[in-house]
Amino acid sequence: MRDWASKTVRVSLDLTPDEVKELDRLKVLLRTRTRARLIRTALRFYGVLADHKMNGYIIQAVKQGSLLQFPELDVPYPQEVDLKTKRRPV
Repeated sequence: MRDWASKTVRVSLDLTPDEVKELDRLKVLLRTRTRARLIRTALRFYGVLADHKMNGYIIQAVKQGSLLQFPELDVPYPQEVDLKTKRRPV
């Protein structure tokens, strides 16, 4: 068993009620045991995305011929790209 007290630093977050609801929704969706574990995992994942972005990569998600691009990591809404023309719809 890990001794979290000796290896971690406590951080306090002020979240709105909607942000807490979203945190709890993701906790259930991703089957994460605790909010803290979800936040730690999200931080590591965001770090990987940021590292790739800083190295010139474009972050994308692909599903059945549909492509979404995330031009900036702080923008919550992706841009849809037509895979046939490689262009964004107008």
